[in-house]
Amino acid sequence: MGHESFNRFIDDLINHSPENREQLVNKFLEDKKVPIIENKNEAHFIYFGNATELKICGDLQSGWSKSEKLECINCGESNFFYRSYKLPSDSRLDYKLEADGQHINDPLNPDKIPSGYGYNSELIMPDFKKSRSLLVIDGVNSGTIVKLNLVFNNKEINAKELKIYLPFGYEELSELPCIYVFDGDDMLNFAYYKNVLDNCIDQKKIEPIVAVFITTEDRSNEYLNLKKKSLMDVLINEIIPEIERKYNVAKNPKMRALHGISAGGYFSLCSIFKHPDVFQKVAAQSSAIKTKLFNIFSDTMRNGGIPYTSNIYMDVGRFDLEVYKYDIPWVFLDVNRKFRDELQKHEIPYRYNEFNDGHSWGNWQERIEEILIYFFGTGSRNTNTYNPK
Repeated sequence: MGHESFNRFIDDLINHSPENREQLVNKFLEDKKVPIIENKNEAHFIYFGNATELKICGDLQSGWSKSEKLECINCGESNFFYRSYKLPSDSRLDYKLEADGQHINDPLNPDKIPSGYGYNSELIMPDFKKSRSLLVIDGVNSGTIVKLNLVFNNKEINAKELKIYLPFGYEELSELPCIYVFDGDDMLNFAYYKNVLDNCIDQKKIEPIVAVFITTEDRSNEYLNLKKKSLMDVLINEIIPEIERKYNVAKNPKMRALHGISAGGYFSLCSIFKHPDVFQKVAAQSSAIKTKLFNIFSDTMRNGGIPYTSNIYMDVGRFDLEVYKYDIPWVFLDVNRKFRDELQKHEIPYRYNEFNDGHSWGNWQERIEEILIYFFGTGSRNTNTYNPK
């Protein structure tokens, strides 16, 4: 169906009397998947019901920073709402509708995606392809998850239950690489991290690795603010030594990685530049980069920089968060580009990606396979990529 046909439907609807419009809408929706996609790059959001005002809010609305009203056509006892956008054909976006002030998922869209605040409706454009690595695949050898409870000497950080991924055949392996993953429970539940590990190891895309999933109940303070220094101290002086004492992992910075999203991405980047003798691999997705990181980076570069064997992975959505505090914009896309430019200026090898996506698990989960291959890939897959784009 071309763009003209949606416009033609709207014109036809307007030309009918209100009492005859409901039948026309129901007939139109019989064979439609909502949102309606036309010409690969046009998305029409619609709603039909008793609401008197309808808005949309999501990744598309400047990273959830505002709502936009849908046009309304009265259909007697119900109203038909619509709003159209042109988007890149490989976009994938989260959104919610707001019906008379109440946030709801799109009742006409069966596609849902988990978020930190429940499920959102999901827009999938035609050229976006979901990764098979997220799935449980028959015949794939599965690793195991074990739990480790730790109480820390640094009392500013509460006791944590770590979840440790051990690859299939772990008992016969030694000197394994290890990745420390922040927002650990969410990474397992919303990003299907274990499935990706199982599939990548079984398909020999990466060597067997151990993964340590770390969760915090005070993520803003531990990753961004008052307790960041204490968490870094606990990670380096308590968590890592205990993991390396208890499990078959290498005590080598080249084989030690960090992975974080949003605030956890910022914490991960701070860690590698604050302690390049401890970490040489870091993945930071949609990082909530603050000015402090640029200061740490400058200090590190003045004092000799980081080892050339380091691997830095960054990605961000072109529809990522835009936060406004005291009228000062904090645009995640802009600050991630700015930090990428610093890496480029200092000729630090890195891999940087931008995706037509937002600040959500539906974005981050799709990139885990690439991150793992970049860090731990077999053969030539784990070479550094100097990518200024």
